[in-house]
Amino acid sequence: MIKRGYTAGQGLVRYWAHHVLDFWQSVEAARFTDQARELVRALEALQPERRVMVIGAPRSGKSSVAAGLLGSELPLRAPVTGACVRWRFRCSDGDLSDSRFLPKDELEGLEVVDTADCADAVCAERIESLFPRTDVLIATLDCRTMESSPCWEMLQKAEGKVGAVILAITFTDLAEKEELLRIKGSIRLLCRDRLKMRPVALLVSPNEAESREAFAESVQEALDGPDGVRKVIRAAGQAAATLNKSICDVLDNRARVMSSNVDFLNGIETEISNFRSHQMAALKTWVENFVSTFESGRPRLLRRLRFSFGFFYSPVTLLRLDCFARATELAAYRSLVSELWQNLEEADARFVASCEAHWRSVRPRMLAGIDYELGDFPEKDLSTELLRVRSNLVRSLYRPFSDYRLQQKLRVHFKSCAAWMMNALRLICLAVLVAGLFGYFGQTAVATACLCFAALVWGAATLGHWLALRRICRDVTKDLEAFSPVFASAITGAIEEFLLSRVAAYRQLYNSPRMRIAHYEKTLAPLRARYPFLRDQLSAAFHRL
Repeated sequence: MIKRGYTAGQGLVRYWAHHVLDFWQSVEAARFTDQARELVRALEALQPERRVMVIGAPRSGKSSVAAGLLGSELPLRAPVTGACVRWRFRCSDGDLSDSRFLPKDELEGLEVVDTADCADAVCAERIESLFPRTDVLIATLDCRTMESSPCWEMLQKAEGKVGAVILAITFTDLAEKEELLRIKGSIRLLCRDRLKMRPVALLVSPNEAESREAFAESVQEALDGPDGVRKVIRAAGQAAATLNKSICDVLDNRARVMSSNVDFLNGIETEISNFRSHQMAALKTWVENFVSTFESGRPRLLRRLRFSFGFFYSPVTLLRLDCFARATELAAYRSLVSELWQNLEEADARFVASCEAHWRSVRPRMLAGIDYELGDFPEKDLSTELLRVRSNLVRSLYRPFSDYRLQQKLRVHFKSCAAWMMNALRLICLAVLVAGLFGYFGQTAVATACLCFAALVWGAATLGHWLALRRICRDVTKDLEAFSPVFASAITGAIEEFLLSRVAAYRQLYNSPRMRIAHYEKTLAPLRARYPFLRDQLSAAFHRL
């Protein structure tokens, strides 16, 4: 009767392999995901049950062979209509229609599969589905019909999918000695011609208890042999040891980086500081560009002022004198912003491109230096932050206008026209009123003279309007020229803050690796202590095999 071997060794390897996986997750070594997946696959192959499957033609003795493996005196019978019967020890998973439970403690962890006719297509498909997790495949060949047995086709399909393969030559007790010699020669030729692998061929008499017991011992050796349980256990242990050693290399690299005189992130910080210095070196150019943009918008501002003030004398202009100062100041600010916004967008686009180039150079160095994957460049996040910084700069550009009290100075120029415009309006209204009064009483000549006087006053007021507009434009030009150096000195701080904020926005993208380094500093010592412990435990588990 066969029994489960290496239960303790398998359990230890599985236990410490899971600890290695936990170790890998704690270290967060992204580069060794493939090795972790390989270990998971090895653990999946290290299933709790070991499977021995018996295949063969009907009445070839496979049920008796399976009974001998289970230590039963009576042959086990696979149902004629089913594909197989799976004998398990107190195991309830699988289909109830094909599962039988084994009562013996020695068989714990074993599954013996007794199959029906493998020549049947349905049965063959069912049998083939069980190959991937089969540790020992036994093909029963009736010595009288070996050449025509359907097992050969199944064995060809099983190559590379199962563990050990054993050919059980049955009913040899019915053959003579000369026939036995012929059978042994035939089986060697058949294996050479039909199979790529070289399976073990054993003679067994299903009806003899001693023969079945000897065969069970051979199956036990194959189950525990290099191609059986031990192979799977060693594969899982080797995968765990490989991953454990790779994790140790990562931790040693982190320790080397942290203990070096020039810290990796300090080097990156130095590069960003140099980047900031390069940006700050262009501060004077930025200020000059802003001032030149402001001065280039002055002609448009004056044209708009002339258009708003009007070309003819009108009471509407008199009523709007209080609004012209505020409107002129806002027009100067908006003209400046409209010109600068597009330039700022282009400058930010160039800044983002420079940051992306630097990011691409840092990414492989960071992966090699501290085993941290930066990922793709977060262009969207940086652009959003730069938009906020750009908006803050635009809002801060209005402060020089307010501090210089430009609106109050402009209001003085416009208010100087209020007195004579009001007097002209009074004269025109009085002349029109007198003309209407004389016209009512039939004094047409006097009424006409009054209207002509009103027209003369309006013409004189229009001439004064032109002269006043010219003087106002000249005064506004002088005020704006005087405002330019004040504006230049006032925006220097705002532009400097803008440039620093842009670099700070890029520096914030490295907060995650900085936090990761801080986390490494706290966890490096206990993590490094886990490696030799796991290594020793895996070695001890291997020693038990």
